[in-house]
Amino acid sequence: MLKILAVVVIAIIGLFVMTQIDPNIQVENTIVSEYRSGDYLTIVIEGQVVYPGAYSIEATKTIGDLIDASGGLLESADENAFNRDTPLEGRDRVYIPSKVSYNPDCEILDTPKKININTATVAQLASVDVISNSVAEAIVAYREENGPFLAIEDLINVKGIGTKTYEKLRDIVTLK
Repeated sequence: MLKILAVVVIAIIGLFVMTQIDPNIQVENTIVSEYRSGDYLTIVIEGQVVYPGAYSIEATKTIGDLIDASGGLLESADENAFNRDTPLEGRDRVYIPSKVSYNPDCEILDTPKKININTATVAQLASVDVISNSVAEAIVAYREENGPFLAIEDLINVKGIGTKTYEKLRDIVTLK
């Protein structure tokens, strides 16, 4: 009797499950891109901050909040190289470059300048030693397609710029 009852219960559950499955329903693969309060990211901040390193920070926070969590900026930080209001979403690291500086004991023929990746033309970008003409074209195309760069590390998203090229560029470019 107990076996019959178990078979009937399993059959009822099976029929219920089968009625809930519709082969005509297509499930979309969606990625939730919005974080809720309480969701945390681990992000590495490098460069000109008091305490560089990895921080666990609420996903809804901004680069400015991460800078504050890392003790703030050093005097040598280039504040024109980033936007404090840029969301942290989608980032795993943030780099704060230093201002261009030079040794006053050395003779400087040309004043060192940073190139603005949000306004520079292909020719201006290609004039930088570490940027080839094709990479300069890719930077401008990326900017035209996606809007202005919000952070220097967004250069990693440009086709043709890998980690090594990014590391060569990050101290010689600016956003403002």
